[in-house]
This record gives sequence, C-alpha cells and structure tokens, in this order.
Amino acid sequence: MLLFLACSSSVTPVVAVPPAPPAPLVEAVTTPDAPQVFQAMYFAADPVCTNCTGLESGLVVRASSELEESGRTYSAAQIADGDDETAWCEGVDGHGRGSSLTFSWDASHDLKVIWLYPGYMKSADHFFNNGRPKTLRISSGEQSLDVALPDVARDDFQMAKNLGTVVPLDWRGVQELTVVVVDVYEGEKYADLCWSEVDILVAGE
Repeated sequence: MLLFLACSSSVTPVVAVPPAPPAPLVEAVTTPDAPQVFQAMYFAADPVCTNCTGLESGLVVRASSELEESGRTYSAAQIADGDDETAWCEGVDGHGRGSSLTFSWDASHDLKVIWLYPGYMKSADHFFNNGRPKTLRISSGEQSLDVALPDVARDDFQMAKNLGTVVPLDWRGVQELTVVVVDVYEGEKYADLCWSEVDILVAGE
C-alpha cells in the first residue's frame, strides 16, 4: 500500500485521516545518541496532506532479509502491495534488530510524510504473536530521524490497524529512503519481526 502523492492546489483532496481527538502528532525528545526522537502516535489532529493526487511510479523495495517458511516468502514487496493482511518478515536469527528496508523510485521528490502500519496487521493474533518495530532510524543521504513507535494494547489493535502511525517530514530531493529497525517489541510466540504496510506522501514541484 505504498503511495506517493504529489500536491496540487487544483485537485480535490484524496487523503484523509479518521476523526480523532485533537492532540499533538509528535513530540520531539533529545537523546544522547540522536538529535531528535519523534514519539509517533496513532492519530493526527489535522489532515496529513491536503490537495493531493496519487503518484505511483518506479518503486523498488529491498530488504536486508526475507522469511521463507513452508514454501512461502514474506517478501519486501508485501510491505507495498496495498494489502494489510500480508507482511514483510525478516528472515535471520534473533528478533530483527538491525533489519532494514530500502525504498527507491525513479525520480526525486520532496518527502512530506511517512505513514506506517508496523506489525503483522492480518489479525490481533498475528500482530502480537510476531515481533514489530519499536524504534526506527529513517534516513536519506545526510538526513536522518529516529522514530519511537507506541506500544499497542490488545484492546487497541483495531485502532492501530485502522489509523496507522504518522511521521511528518520535510526532506527535499529524496530518491531513496532507508529504514532501519533499531529496537523491537518482541512477539509473544515467534521471534520473527513482521511489518504490513508503509505509505509515503510527497509534494509536487
């Protein structure tokens, strides 16, 4: 469900965030090992991007590893297939710390927002039985940001699935983006780290 959007003042908005109580989208926190850590939340008080149109062109997603199990591959492509019941899962020993995804496309864009659906969103059991990202390092060239993702109580799973986690950015001239899993919420049953979807919003020139 990876989506590139180019903003245009003459086009009816196509991106909307489900209604939620007003609240700050992120809170910046200074830490010893990173200039800022953004505390992402599961809702936004205002629309993420107004006057937007869809742009889908030349996307390639690569992963540091992919899980192969019972004749099935949980490939990097599944994080961008528009289906929240599929997922990319890393395929190395351990809980997935240090795993990475690289997104690249065929032209430079000004990156505005990354919309994340971290974890295996197929069901609450899939979500909690497998690991999911806790802290991410998002980078492109010399631009880098650490993002702390909220934990999810079992009763809040449907909210997390419906809303996703929004990370606002304002990075110019981006053609490749790397996301590294710095820390994880470990799964209750399996060591595998899984992640269903990523959306990216970009501004047109």
